[in-house]
Amino acid sequence: MQNQFTRTHSNMAKGLAILLLLAYHLFENEELITSMEVNYTPFSLEGFLCFSGFGNICVSMFVFLTAFGIARGLEGQWSPEGLCWKSAYGQAARRFLRLMLNFAILYASVSLLWWYKFDYQSLYGAGKQGVLPLLTDALGLSMFFGTPTLNDTWWYMEIAYLLIFLVPLLAGLAEKVGWPILPLAFLLPSAVTLHPDLARYFFVAVFGVCAARGRWPDRLLGLKLHPVLKWLAAAAGFVLYHVEQFFHSRSKRLSISIGFVLLTVGLSMAEFEVGGVRCGFSLLLVCMMTGTVFCNICDFSEELMNRVDGWTAPLFVLFFVLSGAELNLKILSNPVVLLIGVVYIISRSLGKYVGAYSSCAMTQCSDKIKKHLGITLLPQAGVALGMALTAQQLADGEVVRSVVLFSVLVYELVGPTLTKRSLIAAGEIQVEGKTSARKQNTPKAPLQKL
Repeated sequence: MQNQFTRTHSNMAKGLAILLLLAYHLFENEELITSMEVNYTPFSLEGFLCFSGFGNICVSMFVFLTAFGIARGLEGQWSPEGLCWKSAYGQAARRFLRLMLNFAILYASVSLLWWYKFDYQSLYGAGKQGVLPLLTDALGLSMFFGTPTLNDTWWYMEIAYLLIFLVPLLAGLAEKVGWPILPLAFLLPSAVTLHPDLARYFFVAVFGVCAARGRWPDRLLGLKLHPVLKWLAAAAGFVLYHVEQFFHSRSKRLSISIGFVLLTVGLSMAEFEVGGVRCGFSLLLVCMMTGTVFCNICDFSEELMNRVDGWTAPLFVLFFVLSGAELNLKILSNPVVLLIGVVYIISRSLGKYVGAYSSCAMTQCSDKIKKHLGITLLPQAGVALGMALTAQQLADGEVVRSVVLFSVLVYELVGPTLTKRSLIAAGEIQVEGKTSARKQNTPKAPLQKL
């Protein structure tokens, strides 16, 4: 089945849950963040704590995936009369023993690696008295019997053991009751006294069982969400295209294009807060995405771009002059910063060349284009300057901005010459051209004296 929720998807979800678990336990309070000197830029402290606190949802994710996996594993145990309970609980018993053995191996590994950190006699008791508590802890059963445990965070084993034997029963109920079991599972912990951990995650377990029985993840994977998200991200260019359809005058189309760009820039500067986290938009990416969509779906975009090119040259000059005026050459006197600049220049050049060469190879371009296209991209520095403008808001923004501006200075000094040589080598321009680089010069015959 093409859109089936497979073990690979489950492992991806578990990996995300593990990352959330680490975020929660490493940054769950302000004392830990201060002691480890965590740099939580660009978030505020409250926003960062809100994000790390959200990591506690990892337990619910594990409960859902466990219940979902066990319920999905029972698919072969169903008959026209219902679930085969003997076979289902035989499978549950084998799963329980396998999990208990794996946990015992984990316990032995922890004990061997950090034996010097634990005082087993004071924890479990001396002599024969401590054997039973040690065995129950080694098998992950200490929470059931209330015996001492080596690590309090191992309480999840209790949930895992309960789910192994509870999920078959929930699957049978879900098959008979249907979706109304969800509101019943939500209300049951408040009406009936359950084990604290079971009451906390009972609804999540039932939700996982229902998701397995109804194949809800498979249906979600079958939804065509990607085109919708792309259109939402490029809404500005799409709206601009449709607005331009109502006008046929070149001057009006040009005015609308300029006004729409300014409107998009203004909207991209809007900021708002979600859960203490301040959110905003990238001015650079918004403009790039708007232009990309507009030029790819509009059949008269080339005409508008030609008219815009006529007056944007002075704006580019002003943009580069103002950007270059912010270059602080004193920072480059630091050998470390200078080394970072050199590495950045080399890495960016290699990235452009390798990226252009790979793209040309995949699109089966000629060898001349493959060899020389990457070099012609070196003087292109508009995005780099936009990145430098954004980077100045960071803690070390002045250093980043100076490194980027220094690299742009190098590219603009060397790049045009390399670009000309590459264009000549690729056969795109003629070296003999005096009036135009795109065609060969054909001088007129000299005037003769009368």
